[in-house]
Amino acid sequence: MKSRKKQQLAIDMIGRFFVERKKVLTQSEYSSLAKQPIMGSHIRVIFGGYPQMLSLLEKSKYWSEINKPVPKAPTPATKKPAAVKPAIAAKLGKDDE
Repeated sequence: MKSRKKQQLAIDMIGRFFVERKKVLTQSEYSSLAKQPIMGSHIRVIFGGYPQMLSLLEKSKYWSEINKPVPKAPTPATKKPAAVKPAIAAKLGKDDE
C-alpha cells in the first residue's frame, strides 16, 4: 500500500475519532488515551510526526465538523420595570390636600 493511501485511511480514522470527541487532542492527550484509532508511534511512521498529521487533518473534510461553532443558548428577555412615580412626589401630593 502506498504511503498516500495509508495517510488517507489514517486521516479518515483519526478524523472520525476527533469528530466523536468534538475537539482536536494535543499529542500528549492523544498518547495518554487507552483506546486510540492509530497508535501514537504509528503516527510518526505514517505522517512523520503529530504536527504533520494535524496539517493533513486541517485539509480534510473532518476539520469543519470538528471545529463547528457551538450555538449559544438564547438569553431570556429581561423585562424593563414599569415607570414608577417617585415616592417623594407621592408624599408631597398627599400633604398638599
